[in-house]
Amino acid sequence: MQPIRQSPGRALALALFVVMAIGISACAGQTGGIGGAAAVMSRLGPLAKQCHGPVTAVADIDESGSDRGTNNPLITPRLAEIKALSNEVAACGGNETIMAFSSSISDSTTLATQSYPASFGTLNARLLHNDKLETSLMDQVQSGLGKSFKQVGPDGTDVLGQFTLVKEVGAQSPSDHLVADLLTDGIATAGPVRMGNPKKFTMAVAEQDARTTPLPSLKGAQVNVIGVGKTAAVGQHQPGTGYTDALLAFYQEACTRMGARCNVTSTYGGGD
Repeated sequence: MQPIRQSPGRALALALFVVMAIGISACAGQTGGIGGAAAVMSRLGPLAKQCHGPVTAVADIDESGSDRGTNNPLITPRLAEIKALSNEVAACGGNETIMAFSSSISDSTTLATQSYPASFGTLNARLLHNDKLETSLMDQVQSGLGKSFKQVGPDGTDVLGQFTLVKEVGAQSPSDHLVADLLTDGIATAGPVRMGNPKKFTMAVAEQDARTTPLPSLKGAQVNVIGVGKTAAVGQHQPGTGYTDALLAFYQEACTRMGARCNVTSTYGGGD
């Protein structure tokens, strides 16, 4: 089964979301999600043409100390990434799980889950039906984010542990194409690799750790690690270029070792 969520697909989903949200925001209260039936078909129809079967999708949001806060500037771009992922699952059918994480796997909390039928009468009927399910999921995610600050521990970040959770979610629907978005600054301070000290986590260390750290198999999955090196700091310095490059190199190599198709980027919105 071929992946549907490589950079072009993600860029299309994000672009469609932004255009539709801007162009028809005055119609948001109409039946059928954003802007009524025509808008739903314009948003999901092109994505449906790219489908190669049902999708199991996971979006995992970093809610650790460096990525949280009520004025968190990352909330809006992260919600846009989740919306783009949700568009693809709604278009193709499948299952979607949205989680938040912090210092360990046990701290992770589920914000929302949704199942989308891959067949439901005509294509138009299915997309209109799935759009309503998607709207419900996004409402749950936005509501749940406010509570997740209290449900996950603020001390430490176990990014690598989330790959194990992704594998567990994918195992529940093994015939589906597995897509995972990790929305994180990538700075692991708990788990097998500690990256919290920029002076010690050099490129050489990153490459060595990425080659030797035990990792689960995610063969054939599409894994997107998005926002690496971008923290929620407001009015403070973001990680330096050298440190960010080391983080990016680590996750690119680690993702490749897991057998996944990888998109590792600092940029939200489908950039590299």
